[in-house]
Amino acid sequence: MYKIIAAIVAFLLALWAIVNLLGNFQALDRDGDGLTDHEENAIGTDPVDPDSDDDGINDKEEYEYWNNRRENEYRDELGPDGDIDHDGLINILDEDSDGDGIPDGKELENGTDPAKRDTDNDGSDDGEEDSEGTDPNDPDSDDDGIPDGMDDSPGGPQAPGDLTYGDSGDTSNPSRDGGHNDPTCFAIFDPYLSGRKRYQIYDAVKENYQAYISDPTYYPLPLSSIEYENKFVGTITLELENGKIRIPSVAPNANILSYRWADASQDITLEFFKDGADNYYVHPSYYWGKATLIFTTSADSSYFTLDIPDHLTLDDIPDSVKNTPQTIVALKPKKEYIND
Repeated sequence: MYKIIAAIVAFLLALWAIVNLLGNFQALDRDGDGLTDHEENAIGTDPVDPDSDDDGINDKEEYEYWNNRRENEYRDELGPDGDIDHDGLINILDEDSDGDGIPDGKELENGTDPAKRDTDNDGSDDGEEDSEGTDPNDPDSDDDGIPDGMDDSPGGPQAPGDLTYGDSGDTSNPSRDGGHNDPTCFAIFDPYLSGRKRYQIYDAVKENYQAYISDPTYYPLPLSSIEYENKFVGTITLELENGKIRIPSVAPNANILSYRWADASQDITLEFFKDGADNYYVHPSYYWGKATLIFTTSADSSYFTLDIPDHLTLDDIPDSVKNTPQTIVALKPKKEYIND
């Protein structure tokens, strides 16, 4: 009987040792990254390499980062096992998860988004901005009113062929900064409008001479199939926010023909509106930082060129104009713009 009891005790001791050994094995963290070997084997990372993808982020920190992104933003592709750039490597094993040429660790250090090729939505990937010396967190690094991705000289004020309406340093032009001291958008149009976009129009004046919009109602402006003689492509970098966001336009009664996002992965639906003074607005389906909108609009030619009466000649020009240093070479059709 004693031998039987001794054998049972020995068996239980051996079983306990095995269980304890297995427990220690599961708790083993050979590379010291904070994830056990057992967890790393389940995740797919290397249990003997604290930074399995060599991106500058410890495996545990990276696992928690991507897991939090997935849970907070409700996008499976942002999880540790997601594949943002569709290169066949899951994010936690991909040195450059968004494929912009910058390792994830450096992006976090720089404040850029390792899940987005173009953090500031200016049309230039973060890696391109890094090589050009521009700011990947600023859509207009040189503050000339032109998004870096469309600027011939994104790191300086001017270059041959550069659109220079903002290069003068005039920060009072709301058509480029959208709000004087608090920029909400940067916009250019093609064909170029010489900085004379319509941004904020008032159509009435109070007794105290304060201008105001007589009818501030937001009227829906559905996409139109009617195309006038003058067609423009506008590129606008917006700070998406709740409510109606005012955008520049080219003329009163302009149609919106189509729109798209510079970042094709952005699934944001827009509604267009205008008020009684023909100020234009957009309302996004959701709000998430900056985004670059590209839209096509058209307007009647009468808003841009007016015929000069046949009876008007050089003799009708006032002497005060004739006597200026400028040389008048010919009468040309008058262009009428509505300034900001």
